[in-house]
Parts: sequence; C-alpha cells; structure tokens
Amino acid sequence: MAIASLAAFIDALRQSRLIEPSQLDPALAELQSRASDPKGFIQELIRRDLLTPFQANQIVQNGGRDLVLGPYILQAKIGEGVMGQLYKARHRLMNRLVALKVIRPELLAQPAAVEKFYHDTMAAGQLAHANIVHAYDSGPIGNTHFFAMEFVEGVDLERLVQQSGPLQVSVACDFIRQTALGLQHAFERGLLHRDVKPSNLIITRPGGGVTAGTASGSGPKGGPIVKIRNLGLTLLQPISEADLARVTGAGAQAKVPRTPDYLAPERIQAKHPGDVRSDMYSLGCTFYFALAGRVPYPGGTAQDKFRKHMSEEPVPLSALRRDVPPGVTAVISRLMAKRPEARFQTPAELAAALQTGG
Repeated sequence: MAIASLAAFIDALRQSRLIEPSQLDPALAELQSRASDPKGFIQELIRRDLLTPFQANQIVQNGGRDLVLGPYILQAKIGEGVMGQLYKARHRLMNRLVALKVIRPELLAQPAAVEKFYHDTMAAGQLAHANIVHAYDSGPIGNTHFFAMEFVEGVDLERLVQQSGPLQVSVACDFIRQTALGLQHAFERGLLHRDVKPSNLIITRPGGGVTAGTASGSGPKGGPIVKIRNLGLTLLQPISEADLARVTGAGAQAKVPRTPDYLAPERIQAKHPGDVRSDMYSLGCTFYFALAGRVPYPGGTAQDKFRKHMSEEPVPLSALRRDVPPGVTAVISRLMAKRPEARFQTPAELAAALQTGG
C-alpha cells in the first residue's frame, strides 16, 4: 500500500535504515517544522542528497523494504536483463559505489538459473584489466543472489554517438584499440564476451565520468578510458543452447544474445557457437557505427539484418566520410569479413594494427 501521510513516511524511512540516525535526526528536526506533506518533505531530503528519487519512490510505494541488501544500499535502478536487475548501490561500511546485479526473483526456484548466474560471476572474477569493469563480490544475500562490480561514471558509446555524432577518426581508433586490449585479456583466460556492441562500452575518464561532446580529445595519457561492461562472458567451451533454454524455461532465444546489428554471420546460422573471431566481427560493426554514426545495416527487420550480415557488404565508409584513411577502412573491412578465418584472429592482433596506424 502506498504511503500517504508524512508520519507514515518518516516511520518507513527510519525502518529502512537508509540514513544514519546522526544524519536523519537533525534533518527531521528542521524539516518537520517546514513541511507538512510527504511531497515537500521528500523533495527537501533529495535536495540535501539524503535520499535519491528512486529510494523515495520505493519508500512511498512499499516502505522501502527492498532497498537494503546486506551491506548494500540501493540508490537507483540502472538496467535489467534476462538474468537479473542492475542497481547503483553503496556499500554501507566501505562507502564504495558499486553496480549491483541481483538475480531475477522468478529465477530463484530454478537451480540451472542460479548456476548460470554464478557461472557469469566466476568468469568475470577471473579478469583484472583497466578496460574491463572490475568484479568485486558475489554470493547469496538474504533470499536472493548478488554480483557486485565496479560502478563506472560515464556514457556508453551508443549514447555518445547518438548525442554528439560520429567520432573523430583518432578517437574511434583509440576506443576500439582499448576494447581490443580488454577482450584480449579475457581471451587469454579462456573467456569470450559474445555481446560486443556500443552500448556495452562505457566511456569514462580517470577518476570521473565523461559527458557527450567531451570525448574528442582522446589520448593515451589522461584521456577517456573504455570499460567493457555487461560481462555475460562465456567460457570458450560455451553452455549449449539446450542448457540455456533450461535456464529460463523460455527457450534459448531468451538468453543467447541476438542483437541483430552486431551479430557475426556464423552465430546467425546457428551452426557454430562462435569464438573470439565472432567478437572481432561484432567489434568491427561497433567500429563502423562509431565512425559512420549508424549501424552497418540500418532499417529493415531483424531477419533482413541477419541476411545482410551473411551475404551483403555495408555501404563503404568512404561513401559516408571522406576523412577516414584507407588503412582504417581496411581494418574495419577485415574485422567484418564474412569468413572468420579472414578476420583478425585475436584482439591483440587488432590492437597492434591500430597502434601502428592500421
């Protein structure tokens, strides 16, 4: 039941344990004499950074009973997927912000789903690289399961291009090179990403975020950093599609990434689970997007896009931008080759090519 009175809101706020009494009590003493309705009271708490809008809404709607998970205090919902919901959260004792993935409630009764959840967290836990979102902790918490990882302030590549337009060539090359270095780190530990796309690449700066329009001055020293996120990383001996179907009970389509704009031909054909060269193809499509400001095969249905990935070449970058050097277009063409053996065979090979100018 939604909370309507100020007294009921304050009582729910105290019980939620979101704000330490040393901070809450002085605020209450001052604000209760100035605000008699929940709305004005809540707005003032938000203005003082004592509550987030998400927390306030949850308290009003259900008393905020789900806002504290062990040592973590949820601050905002930032994403959702097949396996879990992603929150911005703060560790109460360490005062560290994290991205907290919590398994979906409907999957708790499915052992295969819980197994898959921990499979992903164990995979991510093997990685420690500047261009990959770091894993911190995972385990059961209350009646659910969580995965805590680095919270990155920044903007994903898809949104950056949508807001600011195609990137400068040198910037795009640097971002793709950094991504390749992160993917190489995973590859050397027997892991694939299998869902490489612009929205899974966060652009940030050392010690802070980056906003649209600020990434034009990229450079190796103090410039923007690419962080690969959404680590639904898969072992090089991947879980079968039958097992993936068993995870959700909704069929393999619900779990196997099917982003039509970035999916390698061999994965579309369902004859091959894909390998690191499939990630290379997806990274080539991402590179194309960063420079063209559009996906390689715009328009049409998902099936239209799948067909084009398998049998058609995209519009040449030279027809869209005259300032892209031939060496860069050659790198993208090689990344997007229809046959895996014609592509760069490892991310390290691509990174070296971009380091030397293609």
